Amino acid sequence: MAFENTTFYIIPLSVEDMTAFTEHLLKSEKWEREEKLCRPNYLLKYAYSLANDSTRFRVLRYRETERLPICMFQKQLNYSVAPRITDIYLCAFGTGVCFLEYRVAYGDMPLSELMDFAYAFKKADGADHKKLLSEGEISLMTASKQILDTEKTKAELFFAYHNEIQSNCICYHLIRLSKEQAAENDIDRLCFYLKRSYDSAYLYNKENDSSEYDMIYKPYYYMVWAGCQEGLVMLTTETDVPKTNFFIENYYFGNLISDYHLMYLMLLNQRFGSLKCIDALAAAPDDRPSLERISTAAADLATRYAFYVVSDEMVYQNIYSDLYRIFHIDKLLADVKECGERMAAVQNAASERHEKTTSRLLFALSCLTAFSALVDATGYFDRVLPWMWLATAVGTFCVGGVLLFTLGKNLLETWRDKRK
Repeated sequence: MAFENTTFYIIPLSVEDMTAFTEHLLKSEKWEREEKLCRPNYLLKYAYSLANDSTRFRVLRYRETERLPICMFQKQLNYSVAPRITDIYLCAFGTGVCFLEYRVAYGDMPLSELMDFAYAFKKADGADHKKLLSEGEISLMTASKQILDTEKTKAELFFAYHNEIQSNCICYHLIRLSKEQAAENDIDRLCFYLKRSYDSAYLYNKENDSSEYDMIYKPYYYMVWAGCQEGLVMLTTETDVPKTNFFIENYYFGNLISDYHLMYLMLLNQRFGSLKCIDALAAAPDDRPSLERISTAAADLATRYAFYVVSDEMVYQNIYSDLYRIFHIDKLLADVKECGERMAAVQNAASERHEKTTSRLLFALSCLTAFSALVDATGYFDRVLPWMWLATAVGTFCVGGVLLFTLGKNLLETWRDKRK
C-alpha cells in the first residue's frame, strides 16, 4: 500500500448499545461492513482476538462520502493542493464507545498548509456557530450528526462539554517527508504543531515535549512518534538506504492503518470508556439496579478491553506504554473501581436495613408469643396454686420479665445503630 500523507480525524461518541447502533446504521444501506481496517499482524493474540470479535469490535464504512458537502476550507484558505476526504469509518467497541473517523489525504500539500488545514478542519464547529462557512457547506459536527442519525440513535457526539462549540476531535497524522523537507524543518517543532493540530498562531515551546502530557519517541533516526491527549503523529523521512525507503513507501503505511491504528483506538477506548463509567457513576442514584448496571459495564471494560501490554515488538509496546501514561489510564481505571466499592456500600446498607426489618418482625412475634405465654401461664398457675390472685401474679411476673428483657434488648440495639 503506497504511502500518502494522511490524517484520521477521530471523533469519540457514546452509544447505549454498540450492536443495536451498528445494526441500525447498516439497515440504512449507507453503511457497510469494513473487514480490512484495523486487522493487526504484530499485536498479541488477545488484541487480534478483540479485532476479530464482532461482539466487542466492529468497523463500518460510509458509502456516500462524496455526497457530503463538508467544508474543506478551500475557498477560505486558498490551498495550492486541495485535501480530500477519501473514507469515513465507524470503529465501534462493545463498551458503547465508538469512533467516527474522517480519513483525509493531502497529496503534495505543503506542510504549512497541512497544519493550517488540520487546525481549521478540527475547529470547524466554532466557525459553523459563527456563520463563517460558505453557503451550502457543513461542519464536521453537522455532518457527523447526519450520517450517524443521532436523532434516532441518540448517539452522544464528542463527549461534549456544556459549551457545544467545545468538541472533541483527535488527530492521527501519518506524514512522510522528503530529504529537502526534513532539512528545512525543525522536526520536533513540526511534531508539536501536528499532534495538537495547532496553527502558526500558537508559539512553540520545546519544554512541553517533556511534560507528563506529551511524548516524543525516536525509534530510528528516520522516524519520530509524538503524542499528547489531543493527537498522535508518526513522521518519517526519506533515507539514503533504498531498501528502507522501499519498505516505508510500500509496506509501512499498511501497518500504520492496521496494527498501530487499532492499538491507538484500544487506548482511546480505555480512556473514554473509563470516563463514560465515571460520568454514569457520578450521576447514578444509590439504588441497586442502576449501580449493578454500571458495575457490570466497569467490570467488562477492565477485563475484556483493558490491557497494559499489547505487543512483543519494541516500537509498538513503547508507543503504547507512553500513550497509556499520557492518557492516565491507570488512574482512570482506579476511579472506575470505585463503582465496585459504592456497590458494596449499597449492598451493606441494604443488608443492614434487612436485618433491622427482621429484628422488628422478631420483636413483634416475641410480643405475641409473650401474650400467648401469659394466657397459658395464668391457666397453669391457676391449676397449681391454691389462690387465683397468686396464680395471676406469678404468671404475670414471669411473662412480664421476658417481655421487658426483649424490649430492653431491642431498645439497646436501636440506640447503638443511631450512634453508628
